[in-house]
Amino acid sequence: MLEIMKFDTREAWLAGRDAIQGIGGSDAATAVGLGKRKSMVQLWREKSGRAIAKDLSGLEYVQLGVKTEGPMRELFAALHPELEVVHRPYDIYHQTERPWLFATLDGEYFNGTGRRGVVEFKTSEPNGKAGWEAWNGQIPQHYYIQLLAQLICTGYDEATLFAALFSRSEVVIRSYTLERTDCFADMEYVKDGTKKFW
Repeated sequence: MLEIMKFDTREAWLAGRDAIQGIGGSDAATAVGLGKRKSMVQLWREKSGRAIAKDLSGLEYVQLGVKTEGPMRELFAALHPELEVVHRPYDIYHQTERPWLFATLDGEYFNGTGRRGVVEFKTSEPNGKAGWEAWNGQIPQHYYIQLLAQLICTGYDEATLFAALFSRSEVVIRSYTLERTDCFADMEYVKDGTKKFW
């Protein structure tokens, strides 16, 4: 069953998130051994209190993501007038039967017929041909696992990745939507992997 922890401020949300004994959606790929920037051992060290997670807030690409999230949310809503797009930045979602896996959403949407979706906003500067190829008609694996974790945490019907890809001369928008019913096997993989890690 879906449970939502609600906080009123960023400070309260950070304290609440840090107090939760579990894995956030953005760490799900690392927990199942498919992370991009952190090893399973490093994540284990952080979750077991043996190390402190690096503060990445000062990095240029992180700051770019923070600055562009609001405008990207507005663009997504403008491109999808059929959806009600909602942002609850201080809510933490999880299922009672999986308290070790939780998520805070960049946004969620409703289509008026009872279907609900998660939307995740990303900015990226793909590096070279291989970097662009990772986005060619597909979601990069670590982002895909994050979307699966968010579907697991919320129980929603679909999840959309809405990304701005930057190059020297242009910005390319990519949007990919996953249907929950098409992802059951992969969701089970994430459920099992995060549980085993925890």
